[in-house]
Amino acid sequence: MSQKVKQIINKTLIQLKRDIIRIQSIMKDSSTSRPKEYMFSPEEYLEKFESDYKVLYQNIESNLSFLERYEINLIHQNTFESLNDFYQYRKGKTQLYSYDSRREYISSLYEDMERDIQYLLKNLSNLEFKKHATDPEPLGEDIYHVILNTIFNTGRSMERYPSTNIDKDEEGLRDVLLLTLQNSNELSATGETFNKKGKTDILIRHGNSNVFVAECKIWRGELNHIESIDQLLGYLTWRDSKSALIIFVRNKKISSILEKTKKFTAKHPNYLKHLNDENESWFNYRFHINGDPNREVKLAVLIFHIPT
Repeated sequence: MSQKVKQIINKTLIQLKRDIIRIQSIMKDSSTSRPKEYMFSPEEYLEKFESDYKVLYQNIESNLSFLERYEINLIHQNTFESLNDFYQYRKGKTQLYSYDSRREYISSLYEDMERDIQYLLKNLSNLEFKKHATDPEPLGEDIYHVILNTIFNTGRSMERYPSTNIDKDEEGLRDVLLLTLQNSNELSATGETFNKKGKTDILIRHGNSNVFVAECKIWRGELNHIESIDQLLGYLTWRDSKSALIIFVRNKKISSILEKTKKFTAKHPNYLKHLNDENESWFNYRFHINGDPNREVKLAVLIFHIPT
């Protein structure tokens, strides 16, 4: 690798480090006792600094995407794309009630990345990076179906014992599925590694690309369903990627929600085709990724009824 490329990588890492410091500062100021010069209500603070936060967040994402070209894979554990997203999240978490717990949580979102950046900056001159120029190996159809079937069977088991999952949020429900996938004898033979991404995701990466992503959501209406598909498709960049949207329904009745799910899934702008219904609550579709109708991905929607 040329010295010039290493200089660009070094500059990108330094900028990442600066942006991380700044974005954490905004998050901490907005959720704890703020400096005297910021004498605003939480809502006023959010409005004042929301645009700064979004710019920083996008800068971090862009720089991470650039580094991925050279197979430098830094995981962005902060999935809050806006200050308001974080504000709404922490309001509902009793474990984030105190200022100290909020500061600690915010720091935890970036501590792994900051450690990796520090290592790279210190050892950059001795490291070699290969530019990634080809598509990753796609996830096989057989493995994809085994993954979906494992999720489906686990979800059905959760339905049979709703009291054990009644108090779990999306993250807790995701962790039940993740544990099953990680301990599946059938899947362990494939060599696939299941990882967490953010609060609600399960993913498989080949090289520096996501070839399978599952998103766990609690049903909150049609608009939220469309936004969930947007979020899921945003993780996928390669042709032949596979995905799953896992929906947990807390309502007493589920029949109308099954109908609404099929109706509104088909209205998404990236929707291409309904492939089949594997079950009355498992639907398979074909979509295209954002911005490229020629790059098609498979998306399964699995729905489980765990009423409160």
